[in-house]
Amino acid sequence: MSGPATLQEVTERLKAIEVQDHFEILEIDREATPEEIRRAFMRATKRWHPSLFALAEEPVRKAVAEIFIAIKRAHDAISDPDRAAAYRARLPPSEGRRPTPASTTRATTSATPRVATVAAPPMPVRP
Repeated sequence: MSGPATLQEVTERLKAIEVQDHFEILEIDREATPEEIRRAFMRATKRWHPSLFALAEEPVRKAVAEIFIAIKRAHDAISDPDRAAAYRARLPPSEGRRPTPASTTRATTSATPRVATVAAPPMPVRP
């Protein structure tokens, strides 16, 4: 995934988050270590931090804010090993489920976060 996030991409991610557990939101395995959880959180914040979408249209900014809140809640819920264990115990069996939706494209995802772009006015030329 490269280039700016479109409203459709943001909306699809938001819809996916609504049905995902905390591990799926962070795109990690349910048995992830605290370090893997931390790295996944950092990767997600680099991708979905609202400040990266400051110049985007209002619907995109609102959806990104909701995505970021879900990412933060997921991290808060499972970053502590005891809370993660308690959360895992409440989850139904995974039945081989893998994190979605971006997990299938993670290998091709650019390390640079996508930013919604807006044409900026030209810079004044100083004599």
